[in-house]
Amino acid sequence: MLDACLTEDEFLAVFLLRFTGLRVSEAVALRWSDVEWGDGRLWMVVRESKTARGRRRVPVPSELPPFLIRQGPLTRQTPQSS
Repeated sequence: MLDACLTEDEFLAVFLLRFTGLRVSEAVALRWSDVEWGDGRLWMVVRESKTARGRRRVPVPSELPPFLIRQGPLTRQTPQSS
């Protein structure tokens, strides 16, 4: 499926959905502020979901950061404690 992607944006979208288990609506709602560093790796914080249990931290596969860096302002930030 990844081989069928025509652009890097398509690749990023398919990769996110396939390897993180995010719903389409969750992926579309993500913002740069939802990407954080923690435990030596990247996480995505899902703040908008269909259910309360859907609000969660999702580990980012190690292959994804190079694509994220090309997409926008990714900086190493310490997650906020809640």
